[in-house]
Amino acid sequence: MKRLGVLLSLLALNLIMVLPAVAADYDVVINNGRVMDPETKYDRIANVGIKNGTIAIITNKSIKGKETIDATGHVVAPGFIDIHAHGQNIGDYRMQEALRKMCLMPAQTLEGFVPQMKTKGRLQEGMDADIVVFDPETISDVGTYEAPNQPAVGVQSLLVNGTLVVADGKLVLDAAPGQPIRRPIKKQ
Repeated sequence: MKRLGVLLSLLALNLIMVLPAVAADYDVVINNGRVMDPETKYDRIANVGIKNGTIAIITNKSIKGKETIDATGHVVAPGFIDIHAHGQNIGDYRMQEALRKMCLMPAQTLEGFVPQMKTKGRLQEGMDADIVVFDPETISDVGTYEAPNQPAVGVQSLLVNGTLVVADGKLVLDAAPGQPIRRPIKKQ
Protein backbone atom coordinates (compact mmCIF):
# COMPACT_ATOMS: atom_id res chain seq x y z
CA MET A 1 0.00 0.00 0.00
CA LYS A 2 2.86 2.33 0.88
CA ARG A 3 4.55 1.57 -2.47
CA LEU A 4 1.34 2.45 -4.29
CA GLY A 5 1.21 5.79 -2.47
CA VAL A 6 4.84 6.56 -3.41
CA LEU A 7 4.19 5.54 -7.03
CA LEU A 8 1.10 7.77 -7.26
CA SER A 9 3.02 10.67 -5.70
CA LEU A 10 5.80 10.29 -8.26
CA LEU A 11 3.27 10.11 -11.09
CA ALA A 12 1.52 13.26 -9.84
CA LEU A 13 4.86 15.07 -9.56
CA ASN A 14 5.76 14.10 -13.14
CA LEU A 15 2.39 15.35 -14.40
CA ILE A 16 2.80 18.64 -12.57
CA MET A 17 6.20 19.14 -14.19
CA VAL A 18 5.15 18.05 -17.71
CA LEU A 19 1.74 19.73 -18.09
CA PRO A 20 2.98 23.35 -18.10
CA ALA A 21 5.43 22.46 -20.88
CA VAL A 22 2.65 20.87 -22.94
CA ALA A 23 0.33 23.83 -22.36
CA ALA A 24 2.47 26.20 -24.44
CA ASP A 25 4.48 24.01 -26.77
CA TYR A 26 4.35 26.63 -29.53
CA ASP A 27 5.08 30.33 -29.86
CA VAL A 28 2.00 30.92 -32.02
CA VAL A 29 -0.96 28.65 -32.72
CA ILE A 30 -3.49 29.18 -35.51
CA ASN A 31 -6.67 27.26 -34.67
CA ASN A 32 -9.61 26.04 -36.75
CA GLY A 33 -8.59 27.52 -40.10
CA ARG A 34 -8.91 26.05 -43.57
CA VAL A 35 -5.24 25.15 -43.97
CA MET A 36 -4.17 25.06 -47.61
CA ASP A 37 -0.82 24.12 -49.08
CA PRO A 38 -0.45 24.61 -52.85
CA GLU A 39 2.39 22.08 -53.21
CA THR A 40 0.82 19.06 -51.48
CA LYS A 41 -2.77 20.23 -52.14
CA TYR A 42 -3.51 19.81 -48.42
CA ASP A 43 -6.93 21.38 -47.76
CA ARG A 44 -8.47 20.71 -44.35
CA ILE A 45 -9.70 22.44 -41.25
CA ALA A 46 -6.68 22.15 -38.95
CA ASN A 47 -4.47 23.81 -36.37
CA VAL A 48 -0.96 25.09 -37.06
CA GLY A 49 1.76 25.28 -34.39
CA ILE A 50 4.71 27.63 -34.93
CA LYS A 51 7.98 27.43 -33.02
CA ASN A 52 11.10 29.55 -33.60
CA GLY A 53 9.80 30.98 -36.87
CA THR A 54 9.09 27.58 -38.40
CA ILE A 55 5.90 25.59 -38.91
CA ALA A 56 6.31 22.85 -36.30
CA ILE A 57 3.01 20.97 -36.69
CA ILE A 58 -0.20 20.88 -38.69
CA THR A 59 -2.80 18.80 -36.89
CA ASN A 60 -6.48 18.31 -36.20
CA LYS A 61 -5.64 17.81 -32.51
CA SER A 62 -5.94 20.62 -29.99
CA ILE A 63 -2.68 22.51 -29.46
CA LYS A 64 -1.76 25.50 -27.33
CA GLY A 65 0.73 28.31 -27.69
CA LYS A 66 1.86 31.56 -26.13
CA GLU A 67 -0.25 33.40 -28.73
CA THR A 68 -3.40 32.03 -30.34
CA ILE A 69 -5.17 33.11 -33.53
CA ASP A 70 -8.73 31.93 -34.11
CA ALA A 71 -8.97 31.35 -37.87
CA THR A 72 -12.51 29.97 -37.90
CA GLY A 73 -14.06 30.73 -41.31
CA HIS A 74 -10.70 31.86 -42.72
CA VAL A 75 -8.09 30.39 -45.03
CA VAL A 76 -4.59 29.78 -43.66
CA ALA A 77 -2.12 29.90 -46.55
CA PRO A 78 1.54 30.59 -47.30
CA GLY A 79 2.26 34.27 -46.80
CA PHE A 80 4.55 34.68 -49.80
CA ILE A 81 1.84 36.03 -52.06
CA ASP A 82 2.57 37.70 -55.37
CA ILE A 83 -0.92 39.06 -55.99
CA HIS A 84 0.25 42.09 -58.01
CA ALA A 85 1.94 40.02 -60.69
CA HIS A 86 -1.25 38.18 -61.58
CA GLY A 87 -3.94 40.80 -61.10
CA GLN A 88 -6.79 38.37 -60.51
CA ASN A 89 -8.99 38.04 -57.48
CA ILE A 90 -8.71 34.73 -55.64
CA GLY A 91 -12.37 34.05 -56.42
CA ASP A 92 -11.56 33.90 -60.14
CA TYR A 93 -9.76 30.56 -59.70
CA ARG A 94 -10.16 27.50 -57.66
CA MET A 95 -8.42 28.42 -54.40
CA GLN A 96 -5.59 25.86 -54.67
CA GLU A 97 -4.72 27.00 -58.19
CA ALA A 98 -4.70 30.64 -57.10
CA LEU A 99 -2.40 29.85 -54.18
CA ARG A 100 -0.13 27.80 -56.44
CA LYS A 101 0.25 30.73 -58.84
CA MET A 102 0.63 33.40 -56.16
CA CYS A 103 2.70 31.56 -53.53
CA LEU A 104 4.37 28.40 -54.76
CA MET A 105 5.33 29.32 -58.33
CA PRO A 106 7.22 32.54 -57.42
CA ALA A 107 9.12 30.63 -54.70
CA GLN A 108 9.93 27.77 -57.08
CA THR A 109 11.09 30.20 -59.75
CA LEU A 110 13.59 31.76 -57.35
CA GLU A 111 14.76 28.69 -55.42
CA GLY A 112 17.28 27.63 -58.08
CA PHE A 113 19.13 30.91 -57.51
CA VAL A 114 18.24 31.61 -53.91
CA PRO A 115 18.20 28.42 -51.79
CA GLN A 116 16.21 30.04 -48.93
CA MET A 117 13.17 30.14 -51.23
CA LYS A 118 12.81 26.35 -50.84
CA THR A 119 11.15 27.06 -47.47
CA LYS A 120 8.81 29.75 -48.81
CA GLY A 121 5.45 29.55 -50.58
CA ARG A 122 4.48 26.33 -48.82
CA LEU A 123 2.44 25.54 -45.70
CA GLN A 124 4.15 22.39 -44.44
CA GLU A 125 5.96 21.27 -41.33
CA GLY A 126 9.57 22.50 -41.38
CA MET A 127 8.84 25.46 -43.68
CA ASP A 128 9.23 29.12 -42.71
CA ALA A 129 6.21 30.45 -40.83
CA ASP A 130 5.34 33.12 -43.41
CA ILE A 131 1.57 32.72 -43.19
CA VAL A 132 -1.49 34.74 -44.10
CA VAL A 133 -4.92 34.20 -42.53
CA PHE A 134 -7.62 35.73 -44.71
CA ASP A 135 -11.35 35.80 -45.30
CA PRO A 136 -11.94 34.20 -48.73
CA GLU A 137 -15.15 36.21 -49.17
CA THR A 138 -13.59 39.65 -48.69
CA ILE A 139 -9.89 39.37 -49.64
CA SER A 140 -9.01 41.98 -52.21
CA ASP A 141 -6.08 44.07 -53.35
CA VAL A 142 -7.30 47.66 -53.35
CA GLY A 143 -4.05 49.28 -54.50
CA THR A 144 -4.13 51.24 -57.73
CA TYR A 145 -1.47 52.82 -59.95
CA GLU A 146 -2.28 56.18 -58.36
CA ALA A 147 -2.30 54.81 -54.78
CA PRO A 148 -0.35 51.53 -54.81
CA ASN A 149 0.56 51.45 -51.12
CA GLN A 150 -2.83 50.29 -49.81
CA PRO A 151 -3.22 47.34 -47.45
CA ALA A 152 -5.25 44.43 -48.79
CA VAL A 153 -8.69 44.04 -47.26
CA GLY A 154 -9.83 40.75 -45.79
CA VAL A 155 -6.49 39.91 -44.16
CA GLN A 156 -7.01 38.93 -40.52
CA SER A 157 -3.41 38.01 -39.67
CA LEU A 158 -0.04 37.95 -41.37
CA LEU A 159 3.02 36.29 -39.89
CA VAL A 160 6.60 36.73 -41.06
CA ASN A 161 9.07 34.27 -39.58
CA GLY A 162 6.36 33.33 -37.07
CA THR A 163 5.91 36.91 -35.83
CA LEU A 164 2.61 38.74 -36.26
CA VAL A 165 2.98 41.79 -38.51
CA VAL A 166 -0.78 42.13 -39.07
CA ALA A 167 -3.06 41.24 -36.16
CA ASP A 168 -6.85 41.52 -36.29
CA GLY A 169 -6.53 43.31 -39.63
CA LYS A 170 -4.21 46.02 -38.29
CA LEU A 171 -0.52 46.55 -38.95
CA VAL A 172 1.72 45.83 -35.94
CA LEU A 173 3.98 48.88 -36.14
CA ASP A 174 6.81 47.65 -33.92
CA ALA A 175 7.17 44.24 -35.62
CA ALA A 176 10.26 43.83 -37.80
CA PRO A 177 10.93 40.08 -38.13
CA GLY A 178 11.92 40.04 -41.79
CA GLN A 179 15.31 38.73 -42.87
CA PRO A 180 17.01 39.49 -46.19
CA ILE A 181 17.02 36.68 -48.70
CA ARG A 182 20.10 36.82 -50.86
CA ARG A 183 21.61 34.78 -53.59
CA PRO A 184 24.92 33.21 -52.55
CA ILE A 185 27.94 35.18 -53.75
CA LYS A 186 30.39 33.14 -55.78
CA LYS A 187 34.03 34.01 -55.26
CA GLN A 188 36.00 34.47 -58.45
